[in-house]
Amino acid sequence: MLSHTPKQRRTGKTKEHICQVSLDRLSDMFTEVRNASGLYIGLPKNQTPPSFHEVRNLASDRFKRMGYDVKSVQQLMAHTDERVTQSYQARHGIDYEEINIYLNEQVIRREF
Repeated sequence: MLSHTPKQRRTGKTKEHICQVSLDRLSDMFTEVRNASGLYIGLPKNQTPPSFHEVRNLASDRFKRMGYDVKSVQQLMAHTDERVTQSYQARHGIDYEEINIYLNEQVIRREF
């Protein structure tokens, strides 16, 4: 998902470069990888796994909690306006619990 060479090499209204991933394509690719990971097997039907943007927004909030300034997070998130970054960060008031789990090389190198 980090590197993408498309089957059809096109630019257009939403793409400036042939390898640029559109927002819709990025979300679709994330969903494909997330589902293939098996992390959400058995999830109750009333719950949905997180979307790409939900994970990204949570990361933005965590950077804020770690003490990074809004301008730095804005640049990382490629937001055009500082207020956009602040609005994403304001959406997270849910506390979380850190757990000791990691993806080892065998899982990361898996074919999807």
